[in-house]
Amino acid sequence: MKVVEAVAKEIGSRTREFYEFVLPPVDMRTDGSSLTVTVDVPGFARDDIKVNVDGNMLTITAKKAEDGGAGGDVVGFPQRPRRLDKKVRLPADVEAGAKSAAVTHADGVLTMVFPIESGKGTDVLLE
Repeated sequence: MKVVEAVAKEIGSRTREFYEFVLPPVDMRTDGSSLTVTVDVPGFARDDIKVNVDGNMLTITAKKAEDGGAGGDVVGFPQRPRRLDKKVRLPADVEAGAKSAAVTHADGVLTMVFPIESGKGTDVLLE
């Protein structure tokens, strides 16, 4: 029976690692003057989450302490992620406006609204 428990624990650990790598899902939309990025971060408190912008690269990291549980016998192995490290290439360079971004965290969803400059770039004539 101990072999089965060890295998189940290893599967639970690998499942958590997979979700920590794949998650969280990220949605982005723009209205021309701003870029809204929405990220699911369930189970992470506001103070657990760090956001960094470098050019058009958004990095979201989160780490929480291991849940000791509420006591009682363990009947399964925890599979919820304890950390996140997500890097997302943004479709616009928002670094200049990152300090004035509106960032909210509610109900396990992180929403960031970055101002973007429209009209950036140079038109090139084709001959």
